[in-house]
Amino acid sequence: MSEADLPAGDLAACEREPIHIPGSIQPHGILLAIDNDGRVVAASANAAQLWGSAIGIPVSELLGENTLSEALELDTPNATYVGQFQRAADAFDVFIHRTHQGRIVELEKVALPRPSGIEVLRQMVDSSLRIGEAQDLSSATQGAAEAVRSVTGYDRVMVYQFLEDASGIVVAEARADDIDPLLNHRYPATDIPRQARSLYLANPIRVIPDVGYTPVPLRGAGEPVDLSGALFRSVSPVHIQYLKNMAVGASASVSIVHEGQLWGLIACHHRSARPIGHERREMARQVALVLEAAIHRLEEGRSQREALRLTRKREELLPEVAAAGTLREGLVQNVEELLDLLPAHGFALVFEGEVMTIGVTPPERAIEELSEWLLRPSAPATCVTSRLGPIYPPAHAWAAQASGLLSLIVSRKPSIVLLWFRAEEVETVNWAGNPHEPLDPSAPPGTLSPRRSFELWVEQVRGRSKPWRTNEQDAVRRLGERLSEIARTKALIRMNSDLGETLDARDAALAQNELLMREVHHRVQNNLQLVTSMLRLQEREIEDVAARRQLELARDRVKSISVLHRRLWRSDDLQLVNVETFMSELVEDLANAWGPEWRKQITVDIAATKVPGQTALLLGLIVTELLTNAFKHAYGGEVGRVSVRAKDAGTSRIAVIVADNGVGTDGGQRAGSFGSQLIRRLVTQISGELEITPNNPGTVVTLTVPVGTMPAEGG
Repeated sequence: MSEADLPAGDLAACEREPIHIPGSIQPHGILLAIDNDGRVVAASANAAQLWGSAIGIPVSELLGENTLSEALELDTPNATYVGQFQRAADAFDVFIHRTHQGRIVELEKVALPRPSGIEVLRQMVDSSLRIGEAQDLSSATQGAAEAVRSVTGYDRVMVYQFLEDASGIVVAEARADDIDPLLNHRYPATDIPRQARSLYLANPIRVIPDVGYTPVPLRGAGEPVDLSGALFRSVSPVHIQYLKNMAVGASASVSIVHEGQLWGLIACHHRSARPIGHERREMARQVALVLEAAIHRLEEGRSQREALRLTRKREELLPEVAAAGTLREGLVQNVEELLDLLPAHGFALVFEGEVMTIGVTPPERAIEELSEWLLRPSAPATCVTSRLGPIYPPAHAWAAQASGLLSLIVSRKPSIVLLWFRAEEVETVNWAGNPHEPLDPSAPPGTLSPRRSFELWVEQVRGRSKPWRTNEQDAVRRLGERLSEIARTKALIRMNSDLGETLDARDAALAQNELLMREVHHRVQNNLQLVTSMLRLQEREIEDVAARRQLELARDRVKSISVLHRRLWRSDDLQLVNVETFMSELVEDLANAWGPEWRKQITVDIAATKVPGQTALLLGLIVTELLTNAFKHAYGGEVGRVSVRAKDAGTSRIAVIVADNGVGTDGGQRAGSFGSQLIRRLVTQISGELEITPNNPGTVVTLTVPVGTMPAEGG
């Protein structure tokens, strides 16, 4: 039973009730509200019995400086005992606490007889030993219930634990022999509404000495006084009627807080009015604190044992998964270990829509559809529920096999989902009255009245599994992190392997290519050598001077091409050729072929620039042709100065300049010279520009070439 099952109007009306500003107090105390200047701004009507009108009077005048010497400096949000106030024959315990409005001072007649120090010490030692030595929660809570009953003398003392749905269950009880037990009875969440639970968390002690009391109104101007932390705050009429319907004449409750949350209450009932004084309230509060420590100890011990077990199983599993060839293989080979990792009835692995199951699970098609729902873009990586049906309606069809689900998305691409299932646990709940009628249906319209019947109401709760513990959820999240690491590692290993295979294949291809290139180089060099030899033989056999001259020029050109090819072959990178190195070595090879006299006359000044290999080839052919022309024609066959320079020409271009101080040229179409068809075609292919200017004396040839432009096809 949860709050969601109640009529909306009933629940909303209960939770809207402003129980922190009731405008009245219980009559066993007196209350003064004071502002930050220490003046009374509101007082309970019964304050007139001591002072007449207290409004506007400094509280120190009413209670005396001795009583409040340092009390007004306290900054506690709950009523704190600060001493006693004597008025004639009456003695009052005085309490004070801070609010956002100022301070609240409360006075309560000293309850007699007061417990002796020996009694207080004995009770505290006995309860602390019994609760502190308890080996389980049942023993600890039972010890607390009996200790508080011994301290307060109430007919019934219960330890009431709040459950996940805000309903509560009596987990321990100490009672008089002549009243019926309420142990293990469940109470719906509406019995203690949300705002009441908030006040229990803020104010740990609540006492109603007489359920049949007449509220005492607060008098004063201004906004309603916030009594959230007050001892004597008047109780909601709905709660008073609730207690009367249970035949309760007095009640008290002490909050049990665990990890900052309201874990439960020590609830006390008496069949008649029963006031308990400050000392006994504090003794009950000390029992609650000892119980809180025991709950923490027991929960911490259980949590640590469970965490160690889960960690051990996870660490045994992960090396097995990691040792497999792929993550999928590792998970498939260890499905039994994955099921055993958590207390679950079944397990499923879904890999790219392929389902593998073990244990008690839904049908495979249902698991496939469930995994698709879990993989929706807005879904978190984990899904944890003990009631799968309400959040995933198709699960109602197989609730018996899997009402509980704890799932983990290891990867979305490829999709890998792990699912642990818990079967339905049909629970028989002993409700204290009909939980479906939290309010009295016969109450007049517009009024709130609690149910009148608290007779045993037995109900079967279905569609739920055993809840997943926090440690179990953490274990799955950590498993997901480690599996992701394994997946990344395997992906890296696979990528390195693929890269190694690619590099090996490339190295093999390069080795094969180098072998082929070497063979081609040797063949080209051999063929060029053969052509040169044949031209030399032709020169010897032909007597015509002009023809012999043409053969000699052809032989020199073939020789130059051989030098150029050999130089390119030695280059480390045929994709981008360093012009400085290539040209310097090319000119040096040509000069060495022409003789040492020419080597001394040729100067080289080449800027560091890189050009594509094909561009370098054509550029080398043009420079070779220009140098050959200078060698043959510039000085009439004699030795003379020739310079070769290369520099940046801007806009991604370089300029190669060949200059001599010879006879010069008129730009005509002299065979084999500057205007030859070969040079023009080569310049066109390289997308360059050729400019011939006088050097006075001699000639300057400037070739401008784009650095990044590949030569044009054809020509």
